Amino acid sequence: MIINSVIVSVSQTLIVVVLTSTSAYAYERLTFKNGDTVLSNDFYDIESEKLETPRLSVPEGKVFSGWYRETVKPDGSREQFLVFVPDENGDVTIPSGTTLEPMVLYPLFEDAGAVQAAPAETEGA
Repeated sequence: MIINSVIVSVSQTLIVVVLTSTSAYAYERLTFKNGDTVLSNDFYDIESEKLETPRLSVPEGKVFSGWYRETVKPDGSREQFLVFVPDENGDVTIPSGTTLEPMVLYPLFEDAGAVQAAPAETEGA
């Protein structure tokens, strides 16, 4: 039973402190965008082991390779870093020891012809 709780929002981090116990929970904002369209803008527990990413419509001739974040260097050039590669259900397993941080993520679409598909497994082989 929670008697008192304090919610503190500091920019992109949400900290919930339950005053009746020694537990504190921290959440980071992850924003998933496709171009200028926000698909999801939610807080996630920083110690999450799994999270669900938004479903996407993949453009014709492309394959979805994962979610990336982009940074702008001092010279104005942009760097992209692949952050999450979801499974076929859109779920991402976060490696042990990884702590989430606030970020904006974009879908990485690559040309279908440029991405080699893994050979199909044959049952009973």
